[in-house]
Amino acid sequence: MAPIRTGRARGCWEYLNQVQGKLPAGVSAELGPDATGVGWIYEYALVDRSGKHDLADLRSLQDWFLKYELKTIPDVAEVASVGGVVKEYQVVIDPQRLAQYGISLAEVKSALDASNQEAGGSSIELAEAEYYGARQRLSANARRL
Repeated sequence: MAPIRTGRARGCWEYLNQVQGKLPAGVSAELGPDATGVGWIYEYALVDRSGKHDLADLRSLQDWFLKYELKTIPDVAEVASVGGVVKEYQVVIDPQRLAQYGISLAEVKSALDASNQEAGGSSIELAEAEYYGARQRLSANARRL
């Protein structure tokens, strides 16, 4: 590993050491190379000339597919998503319908907390192979809410 030269990197290293024990067995965290905007060597834009996809669709394509594919290229340290619209899902509560079904607001909150868990992803090295991914779990019963 390269020597730690900056206070920011030192702080990150200390944090990684603190959370190492909380990671699943066989998973380790490492500091990657410093990849700031100044060090960008390639920029690209997603453009839908057909007009069938909006900015949220394009950003989702970037965040959930292209970014992970690009990270598999040797020596690519980081793929930064800039621009577009990040999709957001909102649950609008109808108190009368909740009462009609005998569901409390706390139950709705609990169901949402349990059903929509997302964790950022990066790479994991296992047995000389490197895997990229993110975790997202959506409720099969989301329509019922």
